Amino acid sequence: MDLFNDSNETVQKLYGKQICSNFPAYKTLWDEFIGERELGGILEPYETEFPNTPSEIKIILQEEYKQISIVHYSIFFNFASAHEDFNLILKAPAEKNDKEYFLYLKCINSIYSNLGNIFDLLERLFANVLTLVNKKGKQKFKKYLKLKLAWPEYLPLEETIKKKRNILAHAYSVMPMVIHKNDIKIPLSLVNPKGNDKTVSELLAEDKKEWVSLQNVLKEDIEKMEKLVNKIDLLFINELQEFKRKGGILIRYPANSTSYGMQSLPSLSARPVSTSSTIIIKPSGCQT
Repeated sequence: MDLFNDSNETVQKLYGKQICSNFPAYKTLWDEFIGERELGGILEPYETEFPNTPSEIKIILQEEYKQISIVHYSIFFNFASAHEDFNLILKAPAEKNDKEYFLYLKCINSIYSNLGNIFDLLERLFANVLTLVNKKGKQKFKKYLKLKLAWPEYLPLEETIKKKRNILAHAYSVMPMVIHKNDIKIPLSLVNPKGNDKTVSELLAEDKKEWVSLQNVLKEDIEKMEKLVNKIDLLFINELQEFKRKGGILIRYPANSTSYGMQSLPSLSARPVSTSSTIIIKPSGCQT
């Protein structure tokens, strides 16, 4: 199937193309390994079989496969939420009343909460993928990223995003900021020369001319996250494709799917999703 043309899931239809501009691996994994099929009013991923696998192990692998679809979609949903909040910030009037100012700050908090969630979801997705391809326990997430040369990029961004999230959630009701020429400016760094979190007094004592545009920071953080997750997602795709090439998983693609030149099962026990359907499909396991 093709995410841009065949998905009837509401959020993917709204934000699929925008998010995939920096995170195209989402579409790649969705098209080849997840897809959509409607089964009893519930959205399910492609049907699969695991040849030459004992029955008790097949049950475990099927559950891991479903978890991959749920967690992968959850990463996408958090990005979509961040984009929606950022769009609201861009549309906010320069002169804000009390309610608009509150909603503006709420959007900032929400964006960093969503971006922080994605780091936890990546670790869960890593565990699901490696369990499915029979590599569970061989590597920890940190070691895996180091071996794949992704850790130097991952670590500093994780620290930056989570620090902003934690400050917003635990330290201050709002991040220290000033209104400047119809924009909001925030500190360039939240850490002092000793490596400790700056206190409110330290932040407020700074020269505000050195502070930076909040909108630019938000846009940059979202884009950096999408590009980082894309890089890591490609690693997971390689794991799944190798498992598929070796015959570890056979996927039953719908009749209207893209051909991947791989062995697929011959028939469907549930009808494929129609691209003209008006039914709103929910994420895997959710009732319509």
